[in-house]
Amino acid sequence: MAALEEIITIEEICSPRTPTQFLEWFEDNLREINKTDGINDQVILHEGIAKFFYEEVFPLFRLLQNKKDAWCDLKFKNLYGDQPFDVEIFGSKESEFPSFLEITMADQNYEDHLRMRYFAEHGDVCMIGPVTHTGTRKTGLNVSVANEAGDLTEMNQEKKDLIRNAIARKTSKAYPENTGLLVYFDDYVAFSMHKDKAVMDRFLDELDVDWTDKFSALYLVSASGNQIWERYRSEQDA
Repeated sequence: MAALEEIITIEEICSPRTPTQFLEWFEDNLREINKTDGINDQVILHEGIAKFFYEEVFPLFRLLQNKKDAWCDLKFKNLYGDQPFDVEIFGSKESEFPSFLEITMADQNYEDHLRMRYFAEHGDVCMIGPVTHTGTRKTGLNVSVANEAGDLTEMNQEKKDLIRNAIARKTSKAYPENTGLLVYFDDYVAFSMHKDKAVMDRFLDELDVDWTDKFSALYLVSASGNQIWERYRSEQDA
């Protein structure tokens, strides 16, 4: 059976690239992944190198799609392993841009993992239905996902809570000066409409978590790549 590790390596991922180089490289790899048989479950479940590729590299891809022109003279390097940031940025002068990025996923939890496991097994899944399970991977895991409709206002609130918790979780750690925080979230249901942008703007403006003590910038990027929100320490201090 094929594995994603046969297509891409950690060393290749961690090469410094300009935004244009990064976007071209990532899109080339996505095309290769999409046409390769036998790796679908690994991709869906974020196993092996897929965890790094989809939870740290893909969020940077979405950010650079939106910032490629403003950041055209910078280079970005994903880092693998234990360090107090996930991306090093070269060419940043006088704090005009972040020197480092810390990346976190707002939605990633055990329920989301079980939902994706159900998807891998059945080929489709309700993205908003409650998830239940019995057993374990050792004894035999049986996952069920209810096919239910949800209230969009409630789903938006739940998403805001996840984003707030993700930001709060990251502010409890120490980072180098001039580190930016990139929060990546799934917008395929919640915050999927253009009118929701103003709702998120108000949420960020009224956020009760003081992220500016640890981060010089906050980037909130959607999985679709269609929406991005930016906040800067300098603006909050003004």
